Amino acid sequence: METLRRSTVYFDPTLHRALRAKAAATDRSISDLVGEAVRLALSEDADDLEALRKRSSEPDIDFEKVVGNTTHGSPPRGGFTIPPNPARQAELLPEPCPRPGKTSNSYL
Repeated sequence: METLRRSTVYFDPTLHRALRAKAAATDRSISDLVGEAVRLALSEDADDLEALRKRSSEPDIDFEKVVGNTTHGSPPRGGFTIPPNPARQAELLPEPCPRPGKTSNSYL
């Protein structure tokens, strides 16, 4: 096994307190927690790069073709629009929250 290398890392005081508490709660060293976090971050980067390499041969898709010109209210080219459904919108809206001291059910 390779010998470990020493490095100095500076933490924000709040983060350092949280890290110390986590180390104590899990009976691990701060060095162990930081090493694990760095390995995880590097592993995720490697996964992202591999996914990018796999997709590099895919054709580019024009953004405008995907979303269309929605700023002028027109539907995407080749697409369709979904008409508004007031009954469904009412289901999706949150319940009115009365403000303190008010009797009406107005939204905040």
